[in-house]
Amino acid sequence: MEKKLRLSYKILGILCIVVLSIGCAKKTGGISLLQTTDLNPLSVGKVFIYRMDSTVLNPARTGFVVKTYLAKDSVESQFYDATNRLTFRIYRYISDTANQYGWNYASTIFETFDANHIEHNENNLKFVTISLPITDGNSWYGNRLINTDTADNNGNTPHKFLDKWLYSFQNCNTPYTVLKGTYDSTYTILQQDELSPNAPIGSVPYQSKSYSVEIYAKNTGLIYKEFLHWTWQQSAYTDNPLSDDGLSYGIKLNLIEVR
Repeated sequence: MEKKLRLSYKILGILCIVVLSIGCAKKTGGISLLQTTDLNPLSVGKVFIYRMDSTVLNPARTGFVVKTYLAKDSVESQFYDATNRLTFRIYRYISDTANQYGWNYASTIFETFDANHIEHNENNLKFVTISLPITDGNSWYGNRLINTDTADNNGNTPHKFLDKWLYSFQNCNTPYTVLKGTYDSTYTILQQDELSPNAPIGSVPYQSKSYSVEIYAKNTGLIYKEFLHWTWQQSAYTDNPLSDDGLSYGIKLNLIEVR
């Protein structure tokens, strides 16, 4: 009887180890197998429509006003770049919120898929938006491909404020609600959240703020984006795009439709 009991305990112990091992393998495998294309699955003909809130300075430069539009990102074509990386060309169109006046071309965006990351090229600025592994806490310098230090011919460095932004994954595989509805599996990438110096706004002679975040839904793509940058000097916000502080402005994209 004792031998049978010992044998039963051994078998039970082995089964427990096997079950735990399978559970851990599934969890680890779920993280390691998630690819950049799972968060940004582009294909020619795919269209994303967002509500776009554009934040600009008021005429007195004492505050901001928000103007709302519709933005349509249409995947026009795909090709391989000089280093044989798959790249998608996206045309962005803008319209009024009622779409009474049709879509007007605004800009061209390129999404390039490297082995371990995605490069987003917009307005001649190249951002590393998603980088493996896709898991909470993974971080990378998302603006490392942007020249933030070298001055232009006028001695200005307009993108200095983008220097050394450390992107990081947060709230992986959690629900998030946008205008289109709730997505069960989303991934937040906090790109920057800094107020310098950290004091009440307007209480110091000079101050700057940068906040940027993107949220992707698995098997869908970008569902939400928020960006805001401003600088305060003496008694007004700055709006000089050629200064070291850049241009004070913001933008939000909130997904309405995918087709």
